[in-house]
Amino acid sequence: DAISVRETFAKDYLMKVLDKKIDVISDPTFLLSREEWIDKLASKSKYYKCEEKYILTYFVSKEKNSRECIQFIKNYSQKYNYPVWSIQFSTYYSKTGDKKILGASMEDFLALVLNAQIIITDSFHGTALSLNLEKNFVSYNNSENPLRVHNLLNRLHLLERINMDYESYKTIDYKNVRKGIDEIRKESQEWIVDAIE
Repeated sequence: DAISVRETFAKDYLMKVLDKKIDVISDPTFLLSREEWIDKLASKSKYYKCEEKYILTYFVSKEKNSRECIQFIKNYSQKYNYPVWSIQFSTYYSKTGDKKILGASMEDFLALVLNAQIIITDSFHGTALSLNLEKNFVSYNNSENPLRVHNLLNRLHLLERINMDYESYKTIDYKNVRKGIDEIRKESQEWIVDAIE
C-alpha cells in the first residue's frame, strides 16, 4: 500500500521495475530527537558520564586499512592531542586506535558519540547519529557506498564534512542544521502516519 526508501537512487531503481508510487523519507534514526536518543539510550551507558577527551572512529568499510585513512586519523589526533578510541565489531585491531571498544551496545555507541570531541567515520549511521546528537564529525568517504552519506550531507548543506582535512577543520554551527534535521523528521513522521491511516 505504501513504499518508502531512504535514498533517491533506490527510488529511481525501484521505479524502473515497479508500477507504484515510491517516496524517499529519512533513515529511521532521524525519527527520534536528540533528547530521546540521550534519555532513552545513551544515559544508560557506562560511558555516559565519561569526562575523557577523545576522537572516536567507527569504520565499516575496508578504507580503515588504507595508508591514507590511517594517516588521516593520525593527523587529527596529533593536531588536537586527543587519543583515538575505535568502535569495532570485528577482531581487527585498528592501527590508529589507542583504545579499542569491541562490540559496543547501542547505549554505549550513542554515549561514545555523545562524549567525543570529534567523530571520524565512513559509516552512514555513524554520520547520521553524529548529526542527531549535534556532534562535530568528519565523514571519511566510503568508496563502497558513498551515495547515502553524500545525499544526506548535501541536503543539510554539509558536503564539506566529507574528508575534511585537519588543516581546514571547523566546528559545525547546528542552528541551521537543526532546522534541516527537524524538517527531515517531520516529513518522515507525516509520511508514516499517512501510510498507516
